[in-house]
Amino acid sequence: MKQFFKKRLFWIVPLCIVLLSFGFVFFQQIEAISKGPAADWSRKIPLGETATSQPPYQYQNNNEHHLVQLVDGRLVTTTLDKNLHIIGQDSIPSPFQKWRSFYYQGDALLYFDNKQIKSGQGDVITDAEEFHPTPNGVVYQHQGDIYSLDPDNFETTKLFTLPKGHTLLPIQKYKEPSSLIFTYRSEGNTLETSLYQLNESTYSNVHNEDMQFEGTEEVSEVSMAYDEDNISVLVQTEKRKFNNLISESHYLSQTKRSNPSFKYEEITLPDPITHDQLEEIRDVHSIYKEDGFHVLFKGYGNTKRSNTSTSSFNVYELSKKDNEVEVGRRSHSYRLVSNPVYINENSIVWNEMTDPRTMYVSSSKKEVIDAAKGYTKDDALIALGNAMSMYSRGVLTISLVTHWFVWPLVFFAILFLFFKRFTDEDKRWVLYAAIGIYMAASFMWKNHFFLPSFERYAPDIFTFTGSSYVLLLFFAVISYLCLQLTSKEWGSALKATYFIGVHITLVVFILGPYVIMF
Repeated sequence: MKQFFKKRLFWIVPLCIVLLSFGFVFFQQIEAISKGPAADWSRKIPLGETATSQPPYQYQNNNEHHLVQLVDGRLVTTTLDKNLHIIGQDSIPSPFQKWRSFYYQGDALLYFDNKQIKSGQGDVITDAEEFHPTPNGVVYQHQGDIYSLDPDNFETTKLFTLPKGHTLLPIQKYKEPSSLIFTYRSEGNTLETSLYQLNESTYSNVHNEDMQFEGTEEVSEVSMAYDEDNISVLVQTEKRKFNNLISESHYLSQTKRSNPSFKYEEITLPDPITHDQLEEIRDVHSIYKEDGFHVLFKGYGNTKRSNTSTSSFNVYELSKKDNEVEVGRRSHSYRLVSNPVYINENSIVWNEMTDPRTMYVSSSKKEVIDAAKGYTKDDALIALGNAMSMYSRGVLTISLVTHWFVWPLVFFAILFLFFKRFTDEDKRWVLYAAIGIYMAASFMWKNHFFLPSFERYAPDIFTFTGSSYVLLLFFAVISYLCLQLTSKEWGSALKATYFIGVHITLVVFILGPYVIMF
């Protein structure tokens, strides 16, 4: 057995080196893919399937979080503990098969269908134009009036009359009814806003204000949150450029509840990785935390998806603390994310366009960060696919090194045609001359292989100053050492061919994956 392997070491050793290089590329990919969104935020944790991209209906009970989603015709309630571990999962048949906005707690189930609010048995409770389920009940709009609906006894209470053309902005509060309601109407660059304050069981109008943005801007999204003392409003506008592209602008206003006055200041939302502006901001959701105003949203920014794709949609969080605006990444996903929402101040949930769609959660809690570390099967499959794709492109780089081995072929052709006795006598210098000619050609035409893309995509260990010369010489040393494993019966021409073949194999399979990118 020992002799068996010894006679075959000349091809086993290069094969092992190539396999090790594939392992290196695979490790690179899985490290990049499984990287957390930020140092102080956990990786995503799957919570199960969902039939929609819409956020789950959620509510809290003691220290437990309940997330309800539509899955295969059933309403599935996933219960999480304070560290986001799944501690229970229950389901009931759903009266609707396609997603509808709904309220579901205990035995109470209400849903919105064809401008009607219906019970879990399908009975019509009331007509409505809009339906807003909250953790504390239901708010709906009917014929310009805003009502609250008790899910247990279906009693309705008129809250206030909505100004003409205004839209009710749902405000997510987790432990108590909203003490402040914000409505707005946007037309072109004009934003009309109204505030309503809770007084016992009804709301009264406490403030109205209009705002005009730059003439060519159109208001596209509005988000608002408040605490005991402050109100913050984030407005997104869009402006169509001459080349039909759309640019986004964002304005933030913060004011005191005791004397509200909205003064909007333009802010930027930089990518925390590249510091370029995030694009296509969508699904905005605002809350107040203990340390200030925070906004959760989906945006297009830097994401390591593969060796060539470095941008994707991800979840980001804006925070306004001590007059400083900061943006942090809250997901690092290679699939399309949608509708991120807060579970609480430390945790968020969102859906991803997988097959099937999947709901994920992540958090800033240390216990969750530690629990989410490591690689998943999904990470490994994506990394393996990326590595194989890179290697398939690496094989194509053989066409870039033809100038290197053409000259040794010419050298041997001249010998066979005009100096055949040197090959017949198997002079040692023939081997070294062929190797020297090959190496000289590789140095002379190295730029045919080491393209600018190599500098851009290759890891740092391959891209230092003078790396092309060092790498070619290093692979030449390895090839020469492998040459010593060949049979002594081999002639100089065969040995030179082996050296060149091993050298090209190492260059193509170790460096080639970083050369051709498309």
